[in-house]
Amino acid sequence: MKHPYFVCLVVLTIFVSMTGHAATANKPSFMINPDEYPRLKTNGSIRVDGFNVGMGPEGRNSSRFYASIVIAEGYKKKFSLSFRGHCDYVMEMNISIIDPKSSELKAYQSSQKFSDLKLEKPIDTMRKVLIEQCPDLSVLKVVTAKISWPAEVVNTLTLEKDKNWVYQQGLLATDYDLLKEFTIKFRDLSGMDVAYSGSCSEDIKLTMNHPKKGIRDPYREAADYTGGMLAFLNNFSTHCPGISQVNIYPSSLPMDYACESTDQCFVKFRKQNEWTVEKNNLVYREPESYTFDTILTNLASAPAKQKLDDTYKLFFVEYLEHVSRHCPQMIAQPENRVMIYEEVDKEFGTRTETGRVNMTIDSRLINKYLSYYDQRKNILFKRNILSIARARDSGRESGEMRVFESYYNDVQKLTHHFEAGCNSESVKNVYASFSRKHI
Repeated sequence: MKHPYFVCLVVLTIFVSMTGHAATANKPSFMINPDEYPRLKTNGSIRVDGFNVGMGPEGRNSSRFYASIVIAEGYKKKFSLSFRGHCDYVMEMNISIIDPKSSELKAYQSSQKFSDLKLEKPIDTMRKVLIEQCPDLSVLKVVTAKISWPAEVVNTLTLEKDKNWVYQQGLLATDYDLLKEFTIKFRDLSGMDVAYSGSCSEDIKLTMNHPKKGIRDPYREAADYTGGMLAFLNNFSTHCPGISQVNIYPSSLPMDYACESTDQCFVKFRKQNEWTVEKNNLVYREPESYTFDTILTNLASAPAKQKLDDTYKLFFVEYLEHVSRHCPQMIAQPENRVMIYEEVDKEFGTRTETGRVNMTIDSRLINKYLSYYDQRKNILFKRNILSIARARDSGRESGEMRVFESYYNDVQKLTHHFEAGCNSESVKNVYASFSRKHI
């Protein structure tokens, strides 16, 4: 029966840096080519220093390989040390604590001292195994972290070949960090997908994809982007502890945001004790006004294509209501409807009838009208929510008043539009566009 090697309370990530030179001054300036190392021939288990080390290639023609040690007391497994990857200046090894009741773990949880885990000997064995395959081992970095989100770093160590592998407290920066390529990929609590593949750099092109579900609030979405960047930087610091300033260039932008300029499309972060935003070059961009002007201009002059967005739906409903009031003779196949207007009490959820309107609509357009009519309340509600958020963030006048004032102005523009008469080319062209599109 297989044991759950990776069900654990604590994860220790170990980073291994390599160079063939004894002095930092002679450190190579190029990234390692893992294909230059011979393929791993062992595929099974070998005995090293009294430990059974499982090893094998990760594919017939791959330079990647794995190595692992399981520490047990009798039949009870306590720790698992494992590595998966290829030879590089920095190699990553995971040490998992399997037994949550082990005396070593209890001592470690109490003291937070790595020495209480008593893993120096198996770590040294794994180091020898890695040197055998990748003979330029130079620096060993150890990070202990609890399994939670985000991972809380509680203990860090650095071991260097030039210093005889002595345990040094803290995740210390080395010159070899810049020669390591790594991948960071995760989904944060907001649903933001974040990914990066590359090396340590102060300029990071970060892949960011937002789920964009439900009612989208641009300010909430912008906060999600910043949160995703900070979560990335906390992970990035384990690979690149020597970097304290980063410009992040996101692959996509939050809703209603734009770059301050084409060469300034980044958020600048600086780290002292924690990462913080120093300068945000992603600026809020007021969206195109929700007015009927563009639609009227587009449809009134001649037959034209028109995007069926929310503004068009509102325009369609209001225009047919104006046709019913001002130009019913234009309706080829009239059908009479009584539209009931209601007011909803937000506190008690009750509905009160506020008025009835007799409508005459072309029977061929009535289903589309009723569909858009039902959507009108939700469209205005959504716009109201977003406008309130914008107003709150910028300190402007009430967002709610701005939405309904804009909509009222649009209705007045339609009234003015019909003053030209039912036989005017502009009125006939707009109404004819509905027939071409919806009949």
